[in-house]
Amino acid sequence: MESSVKAFRKSIQTQIDFLSTFKEIFQEGKILRKKFYDKYLTYLEEETENASYLIEQLKRNLEPVKLAELNTKKFFEDLDKDIKIFQEIKALVAPIDKNQDAKLKKLKEKLIELKDKGKILLFSFYADTIDYLYDAITEDKDFYTKFGKKIAKITGKSSPHERKEKINNFLNLDTDLLLSTDILSEGQNLQKARIAINYDLH
Repeated sequence: MESSVKAFRKSIQTQIDFLSTFKEIFQEGKILRKKFYDKYLTYLEEETENASYLIEQLKRNLEPVKLAELNTKKFFEDLDKDIKIFQEIKALVAPIDKNQDAKLKKLKEKLIELKDKGKILLFSFYADTIDYLYDAITEDKDFYTKFGKKIAKITGKSSPHERKEKINNFLNLDTDLLLSTDILSEGQNLQKARIAINYDLH
């Protein structure tokens, strides 16, 4: 919740999807562990062409459970209650866009205030937040005019070549604001940065 509204929304939707999938599988007498579901989602994003293979791999990690020995009626009621709560939370945050995001507004104010003090590094733990911030500040023409500096971003999706080029531009050329996940927090000599901003707690 303390990162960005986009990352929060994604986390809520992931939890809804997990509980719904868990319920479907549990009705078949199997238990789906969260760690296997998360791993499945990660692989699915990276290798969509192997979806059927990944589903088979997921099924291999399911544990059998004897439904007759459990109070399944109460359990399913609790699952449905949890899903409903998450759906209500999702509905509450759905209207919060980039124009209503108070934290984002404050960041823009701070960046304009600091723009002439030197190169700025901004870190977030979440790639979704970096993508969200980059889009929000580069698409805001009013902010971009006031800031007047070149902006770049790096996440785990950036290729080694892209990463090297963007770091070089930040250190030696005209990039003055670099947004990044903690992929740059170790093993990089970023001495040209005058200011570091942590958008969320690590």
